[in-house]
Amino acid sequence: MLTGFGRIGADVINAAQIDIGGANIAGLPEIARTYTQTTDGLINIDIGGINNTAFDLLEASNAANLAGALRVQLIQGFVPSVDQIFLIMLFASRTGEFDTITGPDLGLALEAAYEMPSLTLITILRLRFVLRAHLRHPRSGENHRRICSHNHKMHRI
Repeated sequence: MLTGFGRIGADVINAAQIDIGGANIAGLPEIARTYTQTTDGLINIDIGGINNTAFDLLEASNAANLAGALRVQLIQGFVPSVDQIFLIMLFASRTGEFDTITGPDLGLALEAAYEMPSLTLITILRLRFVLRAHLRHPRSGENHRRICSHNHKMHRI
């Protein structure tokens, strides 16, 4: 596991676990070259408030090649509300996305916005909808009732 802050003057390949800043501490490390996270990699991001210094931010001066998992951890008793935005990564270019984003269950979801040159997380309401349809069988003419339930795919926090 790699933890801490500061500047890393080399490429970083995460095939294990990175904890930005350290356990329960928001950090702002800079990778002077390329950050690559493999499908086996996990990066922990701490969020302890809405001020820029209250949550982790990883900066890759070159590219970010993303896969694997991102785990959001809330620190310092912080509880997010709807429509809060957290800038968690900066990069010069990007390929891929995190396969999964997880965090504590607070009834909200995280929407990941991958827009150059950053990755931001936005807290939104978790959506669930039920579709009710009355269908008429084309041959028999019988009425059939179908109920489908679907959870909108967002990342739960």
